[in-house]
Amino acid sequence: MPFVQVNGFEIQVKQAGRKIDEPGVIANRSTSATLRKHRRSVKTGLSFETIPLTEADAEMVENLLLGQGHYFPLDSDLYSAQKGLGPNAGYACAISATQYKVGSRSMYVASGATGAVWALGYTSDWSFMCWQYRDGAWYHVVVVYDADTTTYTEYVDGAAGSGIHDTWRALIASGSLTLVGKAYNDNASEAVYYDDVVAVPYKLDAETITWHYNSGTGRAFSALPRLSVTGDALKTTTPKTMIANITNQGYVQAVLGGSFAANNRSIQFDLFEV
Repeated sequence: MPFVQVNGFEIQVKQAGRKIDEPGVIANRSTSATLRKHRRSVKTGLSFETIPLTEADAEMVENLLLGQGHYFPLDSDLYSAQKGLGPNAGYACAISATQYKVGSRSMYVASGATGAVWALGYTSDWSFMCWQYRDGAWYHVVVVYDADTTTYTEYVDGAAGSGIHDTWRALIASGSLTLVGKAYNDNASEAVYYDDVVAVPYKLDAETITWHYNSGTGRAFSALPRLSVTGDALKTTTPKTMIANITNQGYVQAVLGGSFAANNRSIQFDLFEV
């Protein structure tokens, strides 16, 4: 088992230890002047420092731990649970209770219609993840965009390389996310349902995508980023729900892959049980 794994992603660390956070001691006296027992609020967790990471890996670790991005559970409205972000005016979609994958509702978009458009502001790397219902089945769909190479990597049901139509995968353009009434693997119009929509300003890796496909709980994408943590560092095989705090970052020079590489980033972070 990896030493520490967060939402299916193994974080390579060079140092780890116990973390104790003691906010303070509270003492009260009763009206009879009898001293009551002290009460202390103590929180324990784990502290880590990563090995020198490439900038791409450092971006993913940082954003994953902090829960950066937008999450649209689509259970009660069309707004982002994290950012309070709403769709554009005149959207052609509706919340539906007849089909859903996670929670109790999803979003329905009519055949050929332009559904919700959210102005996310992403102009560089991004990843989009959702469940789409079409032809009587739910499919887990992910598109990862690399701005440096202007290329897309596509995943369906946790597997890379599945066919996603070019016009459908251009989901984020000019910083906005658009969902349309169209099957992900066909340019033809089709009424579809979307559920558990996630958009993040970094590139998700294959490990994390597979974890999300196989897991329905412990997601980082929520109002409070709740991470599913496993690994030998926890001394248990049972995943724990934790939150993260990044305490420091620094650029280092290191030898990676047998050659000298500069400007690699090391991240120090704490994990606490919720």
